[in-house]
Amino acid sequence: MSLATAEALNAAAEAARAGAEDARDEAEAARDQSLAVPQLVDAKGDLLVGTAPDTAGRLPVGVNGAFLKADSTKTSGLAWVEGETTLATYRPAQDLNTLVTPGFWTVDSTSANRPASGLSGNVHVMFQATYVSQRFVAGQRSFFRSSGDGGATWTPWIEERTSAALPGNTITGTGSPEGVITAPVGSRYIDTNATNGAVEWIKATGSGATGWKVVYGDTGFRFLSRWDPAGVVTGWPLSQSWAPVLGATGWIAAQRTGPMVQIWVRALRKLNHTTDRVHADGYNLPPGMTPYQATPVLAQIGVGTVMTINVSTGGSLTRGYGNQGAPTTGDINQDVAWSYPASSTAPWPTTLPGTAA
Repeated sequence: MSLATAEALNAAAEAARAGAEDARDEAEAARDQSLAVPQLVDAKGDLLVGTAPDTAGRLPVGVNGAFLKADSTKTSGLAWVEGETTLATYRPAQDLNTLVTPGFWTVDSTSANRPASGLSGNVHVMFQATYVSQRFVAGQRSFFRSSGDGGATWTPWIEERTSAALPGNTITGTGSPEGVITAPVGSRYIDTNATNGAVEWIKATGSGATGWKVVYGDTGFRFLSRWDPAGVVTGWPLSQSWAPVLGATGWIAAQRTGPMVQIWVRALRKLNHTTDRVHADGYNLPPGMTPYQATPVLAQIGVGTVMTINVSTGGSLTRGYGNQGAPTTGDINQDVAWSYPASSTAPWPTTLPGTAA
């Protein structure tokens, strides 16, 4: 072997050894780096967070119930927080009629539909199904209003508390407060379940658990009876003296909103029988939806011919008597609707008739 060849072989061997050492060094560096992550974690729930560019650090687990909050004063940029209340979101120039998203909001004095001009403050919005309520707090003044149709229409603002503090307070719960909740006159109660449509109550009389009256309530549109064009009736059965007008979709419905009850009749035929009740025996509007006196409405059944339909104090719908009630047969083809105040001696209905629309 020549000297040149031996030197070449030695150089190749040296290069191979150097390459192997470099590979070993790289493997050890990778191993050390892989071990760095577990070495930073000391307990279950510990977090690895960035503390600087290309630098990681350990954020120890917080106590039970704590949550993370961004905090630029901390090395990790994060901090565990316990017991902090929800912060309100600022909404300048917010129209309160369109503010139906649940949460806490801060509005300024340019916001539309505030309780009074010049007021700015915090608004707490609650939303359940189509019922929305807003509580507006400005300093020592507190206002409340609600909507039963998702914010399309609103009750007037009611001031609950001033700097002088009105008597009574606002209580929340589920179900009717009547006979259940003891409170002084002037107290308000909000049923968060809107049981039977009654949402807001006020203690009107007495010092015990009775004397509660509904301030805002809406049973919604309730079908007592309804039928298809083939005359198939669902809900409350009709008496033998009444039948659907064939070929038309019709119904008999009722709704109480606040103190008023409204009745609707569509596509109903009076047959030549002696029974005046519209529905079969035993099917009557419940207390809280009956009038304080019999309430009639004129229903046209032909050209120049009308009959009356009554709602009795017992809650039954009947054909009336007298000149307008004289016709024994005929079709009510036009929509007929009428309203009356519910009997003041009856509480809000504890059961609702028929089925919801």
